[in-house]
Amino acid sequence: MKKIIVIVLFFSIFFICEGNTKRQSLIVITQETNSKKVNNKFQINNLILSYNFENNIFTSIDTLKHTDGFHGDDFYNNFIFFENRYLANGETILDLKKRKQIWSIDDENKNYQNQQSETIDKILIEMVIKKESRMYKGKKYSPDRKYYLKGSPQYLYSSGNDFSKRKITEIAGSGTPMSMYSSALSEIPMFWQDNNNYLFCTFYNGNQFFTLNDSIYANGEIYNVDISNEITTLIAKIDTVYYSAGNAFFKKYPDESIIFFYRRKDEKSLCVIDFENKELKKIIHIPCGNNFNLEYNLNKAYGRIIKFKNKEIGKIWTNSAIKKTSNGIIAVEYAKIGSNVRFPDGIIIWDNITNKWQQIIIDNRFVVIGWVDDFK
Repeated sequence: MKKIIVIVLFFSIFFICEGNTKRQSLIVITQETNSKKVNNKFQINNLILSYNFENNIFTSIDTLKHTDGFHGDDFYNNFIFFENRYLANGETILDLKKRKQIWSIDDENKNYQNQQSETIDKILIEMVIKKESRMYKGKKYSPDRKYYLKGSPQYLYSSGNDFSKRKITEIAGSGTPMSMYSSALSEIPMFWQDNNNYLFCTFYNGNQFFTLNDSIYANGEIYNVDISNEITTLIAKIDTVYYSAGNAFFKKYPDESIIFFYRRKDEKSLCVIDFENKELKKIIHIPCGNNFNLEYNLNKAYGRIIKFKNKEIGKIWTNSAIKKTSNGIIAVEYAKIGSNVRFPDGIIIWDNITNKWQQIIIDNRFVVIGWVDDFK
């Protein structure tokens, strides 16, 4: 395996903590291709690594598991990190806090007796959900898995029965044209807030699309549907949404806010939904959890600003989708300014004890899973 280098960008400091040591580990999976081929594909080796910190200072690296398998993009899609403790990939489940395997696919047909059996069942259900969401991308399931939406926000389906649809709202709407020269329309963004309410944004509700400076635009409307009472409520309106609106979507963040992403010409815009005042409020930084925020749009001069408690702590050339936080500490992928952020050079970490950045250079392809607190 290629070398993994850890560079601490500051001299070690003495940190005194009477009777209590804060221990955290950052879980990272690295991938390398070996010379062995299976079905004309190179076999992939995955190393599950734990970068260990005490009082936010890097101390050591542990190799938790060596696995074979995944090819291509599956490397990013096949893992589930459950309750900031368990890591599952469909074949095994690891308890990262206790550093041991608690289930494998060999146990699938066994009545396993385990103190963590309830947790194992929940994780296996999550794995099924993830697999189905990749196989059937058009289905949007409610959190309790009782219902799903498919294609249109008008109809509600019962899980396990594709013929059980019922009309839940009168508003059908549509997406926008996929391009200036296409009659195909993008999908309508839909998102479940909870088991009883879902959001959708329609870009055609009786109003025609319009052109401006040789580009197609549309006005949008965001609605909430209460499925118990079958009530549809207008939440907010959006103007001049640029084609294709297929890149518009909703996402819930660690602070429980729901943010709507969409394009206005070359600018990627994001707005937090204010349900009380029924409006969208434009924001620049996305919440990362634990009082961290990250600038959403990439600035060509420096990358993205990262803040802690609304105070800037650095400018990093990084992918906005990859950021992992715990109490007082954040890890983000980084790359050289101007390079493709999808191919990072490693991980850079900041904490609120040293107020310094620590840099981890990783030669192989990798994915950052998240933080585990109080590991054994």
